[in-house]
Amino acid sequence: MRAPGLGFYLLNASLELCIHLAYDNSRENIVYSPFSIGTTLSMVLAGARGNTALELSNLLHVDAGYMNTRYFSEAINNSLSSRDVICHTANRLYSDRTFPVRSEYARLLYDKYKARILSVDFQSNSEAVRHEANEWVSRKTQNKIRNLLGPDSVSSETLFILLSAIYFEASWQSSFSPEQTNTGIFYMDSYNIVYVDMMNQESDFMIGHSDELNCRALEMPYRGGEYSMVILLPDSVDGLSSLEERLTEYSLANAFIGLKMRRVRLSLPKFKVEQKLTLKDTLRAIGVNDLFDDEKVDLSRMFENRGPAVTAVYHHALVEVNENGTKAAAATTALGSNSFYVPGEATSFIVDHPFMFFIKRNEYDLILFMGSVRRPV
Repeated sequence: MRAPGLGFYLLNASLELCIHLAYDNSRENIVYSPFSIGTTLSMVLAGARGNTALELSNLLHVDAGYMNTRYFSEAINNSLSSRDVICHTANRLYSDRTFPVRSEYARLLYDKYKARILSVDFQSNSEAVRHEANEWVSRKTQNKIRNLLGPDSVSSETLFILLSAIYFEASWQSSFSPEQTNTGIFYMDSYNIVYVDMMNQESDFMIGHSDELNCRALEMPYRGGEYSMVILLPDSVDGLSSLEERLTEYSLANAFIGLKMRRVRLSLPKFKVEQKLTLKDTLRAIGVNDLFDDEKVDLSRMFENRGPAVTAVYHHALVEVNENGTKAAAATTALGSNSFYVPGEATSFIVDHPFMFFIKRNEYDLILFMGSVRRPV
C-alpha cells in the first residue's frame, strides 16, 4: 500500500477552505488552487517556530520540519509537466534589506522550493517592488494572473512578500467537437436560468454516484492520462451548497473510488471562473491565528528575530474550460482505484446546474485546482 503523500495531507486543508469560502461566497463562483496556497503556507511554516509553526502544521497535517519540506519539494522538483501537459510552478520571496533573511532559510527555500530571494527597499521603492512582483506572477502564469498585488497592498511598512504561482494547460483525452456545441439552458437555481454554450460528446468515461453526498461524479482525463478533471454534479438543482458543506476527505475519496467506466453522453458548459481572494480571515477561522498577531508571531527560523506578523494573504485563481481542454492559473502571496467497464446503453451526464470541479494529478492524488460553478458565463 502506497504511503500517504502531499495530496493526502493537503486534501483536508483544501476542504476546510472550501467550507469557509462557500459560506462567504454562497452566490458566487469559487475557484482556488490548494497546491499554490499550500506551497505558500509551507514556505512560511519552514520559517516558523513555536505555536505559529504548530498552527500551520495542524492545518497542513505535516510536522514543521523534514516532512513539510519533503512533500512539497518532491512535487515541485519532480516536474509536474509532461509531453502532453504544461504545468509550471514558481516561488519567490521579497525581503526588505533592513530585515535580512537567515542564510539557512534562504538555502532551504532554494533547495526545496526553487525559490529566489530578492533583497529590496520597500521604504523607498514599494510601488516599484509591487509592479515587479506583479510582472513576475504574470510571466509565470502566461499572463493569466495580472495585478495580484493591488495598489494598496504594498507600502513602505512592508517587510516581506512570499509568492507562489502555478500555471496549467492541457487538452482533453477525448476532445469535444466545436460543431457539436450548441446553446443550452443552465439552471442557476430553481427560479433562474442562463443560456450557455453547451459542449457535447459521447465517449467512455469513469462515472458513478455518491449516496453519501447526493451527487453524481464523472472523471474526464487529459491527454496522457496523468491529469484529470472530476465533476461532482448534485442530484438536485439547489444541491451545491449542501454538497460543499458535506464534503470530507473520506466522502470525496469514496466518490472517486466508486467510479466505473461507462459509455456516456456528456453535456458540459464551457466556463471560465476567476476569483481574487483575501485569505487572512478564512485562515484565522480554521485555526491559523498567531501568524497574523504582532505579539505572538514567531518566524525566527526565517528572520534574525521573531519576525513581523503577516498582514495579508492574497490568492488569485482562474480556470477556463472549452472544447480543447483547460487553461488554469493561480498565484498566492503572504504579506488508485480499481475500475472496470460496464457494458450497455450510453448513460446521460448533463451538467445543467451548479457543480463542483477538481483538477488533479493522478499519480500523487494532488488537487491543483478546485472550485464551484454557479454561473458558467
